[in-house]
Amino acid sequence: MINNDDNESNKIVNLSHLLLSNIIKRLDDNNNCTLIISDTKLNNDYHLTIAELMEIDSINTMNVSKISMTADYQPSVLKKLYQLISDCNSVRALKQCCSLACVLPVNLTCLSFSDDFDEPLLPGYLPPNLTKLKFGYSFNQPIGIGLLPSTLEMLILGDAYNHPIVAGVLPASLRVLKINGVDYVYGFEVGSLPFGLQELCYSGFDITIGEDVLPTSLLTLDFAPVSWMKSIQSLTNLKTLSFSYPNYNTYESFDLDMLPRSLTSLNVSLEVTLTSSLSTSIKHLNIFRTSYNIDEIFKHDRSQYQFESLTVDALKQESLDGIKIRRLKLDFNRDIEAPIRSIPSGVEELFIRYNKSAIISENTIPSSVQKLTYYPKNSTVERIIPNTVKELVFKHSSTFVRFPSSLLPDSLQSLSLPTAIPLLIDSEFPKSLSNFCLGLDKIQKTSILARKLDDNYYLIFGQSYQQFYAAIISKECILFSINCLIKRLDDNNNSTLKIGEKKLNDNIDYHLTLEMTEIRKSNASALKKLYQLISNCNSVRALKHCCSLACVLPVNLTCLSFSDDFNQPLLPGFLPPKLIKLKFGFSFNQPIGIGVLPTSLRVLKFNGVDYGLGFEVGSLPFGLEELCYSGVNTAIGEGVLPTTLVTLNYAPVSWMKSIQSLANLKTLSFSEQISPNQPSIDLNMLPRSLTSLSVFSEVTLTSSLSTSIKHLTISCAQYNIDEIFKHDRSQYQFESLSVDALKQESLDGLAIKRLKLDFNRDIEAPIRSIPSGVEELFIGYNKNAIITENAIPSSVRKLTYYPKNSTVERIIPNTVKELVVKNSILEKDLCNLLPDSLQSLSLPTAMAVQIDSEFPKSLSNIHWNSNRKQKTNILARKIDDKYYLIFGRSTKQFYSAIIFKELIKTKYILMNK
Repeated sequence: MINNDDNESNKIVNLSHLLLSNIIKRLDDNNNCTLIISDTKLNNDYHLTIAELMEIDSINTMNVSKISMTADYQPSVLKKLYQLISDCNSVRALKQCCSLACVLPVNLTCLSFSDDFDEPLLPGYLPPNLTKLKFGYSFNQPIGIGLLPSTLEMLILGDAYNHPIVAGVLPASLRVLKINGVDYVYGFEVGSLPFGLQELCYSGFDITIGEDVLPTSLLTLDFAPVSWMKSIQSLTNLKTLSFSYPNYNTYESFDLDMLPRSLTSLNVSLEVTLTSSLSTSIKHLNIFRTSYNIDEIFKHDRSQYQFESLTVDALKQESLDGIKIRRLKLDFNRDIEAPIRSIPSGVEELFIRYNKSAIISENTIPSSVQKLTYYPKNSTVERIIPNTVKELVFKHSSTFVRFPSSLLPDSLQSLSLPTAIPLLIDSEFPKSLSNFCLGLDKIQKTSILARKLDDNYYLIFGQSYQQFYAAIISKECILFSINCLIKRLDDNNNSTLKIGEKKLNDNIDYHLTLEMTEIRKSNASALKKLYQLISNCNSVRALKHCCSLACVLPVNLTCLSFSDDFNQPLLPGFLPPKLIKLKFGFSFNQPIGIGVLPTSLRVLKFNGVDYGLGFEVGSLPFGLEELCYSGVNTAIGEGVLPTTLVTLNYAPVSWMKSIQSLANLKTLSFSEQISPNQPSIDLNMLPRSLTSLSVFSEVTLTSSLSTSIKHLTISCAQYNIDEIFKHDRSQYQFESLSVDALKQESLDGLAIKRLKLDFNRDIEAPIRSIPSGVEELFIGYNKNAIITENAIPSSVRKLTYYPKNSTVERIIPNTVKELVVKNSILEKDLCNLLPDSLQSLSLPTAMAVQIDSEFPKSLSNIHWNSNRKQKTNILARKIDDKYYLIFGRSTKQFYSAIIFKELIKTKYILMNK
């Protein structure tokens, strides 16, 4: 146990140390990861593009429980994905499934379909052990008896579903049924709903049903029509009930005495008159749209009513005195200039909805209110907030243009503000204020939080526009610092707008919902609307994941990428005339004719490994500077590649003759595919302008390498080292060099700043000799490779490698300043491997290690990051000899804490349990 008594008065030190413990536990105990399959980088634990998906053999090491799809995939992609799921013990959920073209994995228990899925269901199509099933917006196929698994517990039907549910369709195991379509017209018959159903959300037309249709097992009934009242009356177990706004039918009255006495929550969103008295069992009540006589509905002794939450009309002038209300919400049915109602003493939380004309007088809010949420207006600059409020949440108000500090009571401890307000703060916050949150309005995703450490300092941290901020600042600078940060956010002129399903990407600046069904089915009106908005906007230059050419693309676009399922023919004039960057997705395999690509194009990328149509003379415009091919090894004629090319990536070796004439080429990489007619690469044929060369295929290199090359990758290639480095070796000055780690050949005499040792085979053998002078060294993973104690020269300042239990000796020289440990299983004390010279250390969160000894005193930065494509980054910065500042991101949350030096090892161990 660590004794912090000496620091009792130091609020910085005694900031909750349990915070970090909870952070780390959450990181490492996360066995509920999500894998997303998409070319858009989403906010999930892992992300794979379709191309990457086709290359991997297993997802078992990811601890993935959910997989989310984002597009309509080819059958070959679906087959590969479903095979990976079937072979993985941890995957139980598949989201946004787009097709039944392939057999779904039998191990799934949760399944949701995409919004454009509308395929018929046949026996055996659904996995036999499903417990949760959700259909998207477009699904409108009849569900026959026996099609749903007998294990199903939750069923959600989308907006378009409109078929009768006859007896026997729903399994006896079903507990939750949600029908989201407001146009559903079939209601239910006796036996349609299984006994045991606990939650029903209806949303459809006001269709009368028989008295015994609703099972008495129901606990929750949402959006029920009033015409169901007789059936509802017999539901003796019902706890939560809400009535929907009727489609056509209107009702004059609503008898509260007919409701089940078991109810604890009632929401009547209808313009009806309530009659009789309300049961005292109700703890949550919403009646702001209704008419009633308050003395009739609260006919009992008012002290018997104990409301956790009550929502009423803000402008009704009637007394709520005598009723115990913890949380009161005042809503508005009309916008008129009138005072809000009297608020009874005893209310602890108050929410006042926006109304530009309502009058809130100075003494309206009672002193019992501890939390207040409201929309400030210029007409309410008086001190309307009592000096007992501890938490204040301001909502965005477009009519509010100035924030006087006199609105804040001295009792305030927590404050939440939209960024449109605090820019005008011109005075100090109350001394009691210890926490405040600044958030952008509506669809912007920015949150900046400040925590008071003591009377002199604040800790500020948060995220905006894909960046994380953390700082400790003095009290005098708090307002200035926050205003400067927000101004930087508001001045961001490089924002991204996402059109698509909600929550697809948390790292975007703006998001608008649009049914993807309309885009994928090339709905002309949806595309036309989107393209018109783009054409009318001076700032939009980029469109990502375009899926159709059903409408003319906006002419102002300079950057365009197509979705992975796009494979439509291109004709001259289809592409915007000022296009600079163009990217094709995984499935594109159409010829590129002369005149198709605009002359303004500078960057062209093909992601599909099966693209095999090559190019003809004139297909690629003169002026093109970067080409990424990735496709099939197809020969092309001389003169096809424009001489303006500066970068050519993943080119087939068969293109060598055309490449030879590219006098401006700086960067060149050859793909892994080998042509039978091209078993070797003559280095002497390469352009002398090259500075970067990567050979990813197992070809033989001949002749000598030009000394102009500064970046070289030849780890897969075969060569005679004395032949390719035929010149005086001192003339080769490599910024980076990647070679086979097990080749026993000398690199002495070459100047190498960054050396990468890759492995083509897994055998027990010593790694090659590393020449003195290397400053940065990367050693790839090989469980059998032998690294001796003196293998790494003292010139190395940065080392990246995968430690093994067989290498627990001190193999790292005492001159290394930065160490990056890649994911591995290590059961020995990590600290015994660390040199005293170390200043920076990066570690994977999944690495199992022991820490029995001290970190080196020189170590000032520690970085924990997740494996592969997981999005976890926790950083520790040494403040002084006693304290560390820890901050960073895990999945969708940000953390920050200051901890005691002795706790750093404890938290590290918790991370790696």
